[in-house]
Amino acid sequence: MVELPRATLSQLIWGGGLFVGLILIAFSVERLRQRRRISKQRSAEWNTVECIIRDKELTPEEQKALRTLIRKQSPQEPLRTVTVRQHFDACVERMMDSLGQSRDRKPYAEMGSLLRDVRVALALDYVPFGQRIQSTRELSSGQLISLALASDTTPRWHAGRVEDLDEAYLYISLDDMEARGLNEFQPGAEVRARLWREDDARYAVLLECGGLRDPPPSFIFYHSATLDRLQARSDYRIRHEQTTSIGVINKPLEDQELDRLAERPLITKLRGRITNLSAGGCALVVQQAIPAQVLLRIVIELDDWEPFDVFARVVATAPISGGRSFVRASFVAIDDEMRDKIARYIIRRQQRLADAHEPEQ
Repeated sequence: MVELPRATLSQLIWGGGLFVGLILIAFSVERLRQRRRISKQRSAEWNTVECIIRDKELTPEEQKALRTLIRKQSPQEPLRTVTVRQHFDACVERMMDSLGQSRDRKPYAEMGSLLRDVRVALALDYVPFGQRIQSTRELSSGQLISLALASDTTPRWHAGRVEDLDEAYLYISLDDMEARGLNEFQPGAEVRARLWREDDARYAVLLECGGLRDPPPSFIFYHSATLDRLQARSDYRIRHEQTTSIGVINKPLEDQELDRLAERPLITKLRGRITNLSAGGCALVVQQAIPAQVLLRIVIELDDWEPFDVFARVVATAPISGGRSFVRASFVAIDDEMRDKIARYIIRRQQRLADAHEPEQ
């Protein structure tokens, strides 16, 4: 028999040290490789950002503001800042909060104005139809809004509209400013605001008044990212992305003839996309304008059911980019079985979303 030599204590220590050293070397090499990869990727993203800046023809001041925003708020993900609206919003929110800590409001206002121009140039000021807004910075000029002092036990609401906005301030004029509105809201006052977005929902938000701008007379408010989205519809709706076939019926029928809709001939067929759905109606994006007086036959596809047709009247239409139209439609002549089928589908979808966001115990 062959007897193997026994290792001494020093040999064991040396071997263990060599093994640990090799592990550390391998770990260091991998870390270095990862750092080089990340550095290369980040450099490529910055090159893309610079190409976007040149393509959008930003002014030198706007370029400086955008680069400052990225370096301070998102140095690890520069490209997402200029391409993802939600990420841009979060970066702007942190930047403006940081500048707002200073007593000097001039840098705050200047940066807010520049970043607004950057947002528009990057086409990040558009909120897709049916999607909620996360901040008052996502409002648009002309938005109708009502204001009342938060301290009033019986609110006296003033109707107004958004005159202008940038990333620093929201400018709102009231219909009765000349009569009584000028003395209603003082700098520092907390004001309740409520608004309705036609393609979305109703919102309530608390705003802080920053003073008065003149001319034209309008109140200055600081932005808020804490909005309460209120469901103001008789039927709850959900996001539902589906390409569909839309048949157009020449004209609406009298109420007593609604049960014979299936017999009416179609004047044309269109391809469209359903963007949201409720038991009472849906929203559609179609490739051309649709007259308000027609009725629509829409094919709906839900999980676990065969596709089925529903009829709907046009509630409102709005032009969007690319010659398309956004159409809100309300179901007509829909039987209880179909409505219940849609309602059950919506409930299941909501339950799945709730389960997905439920925190682990």
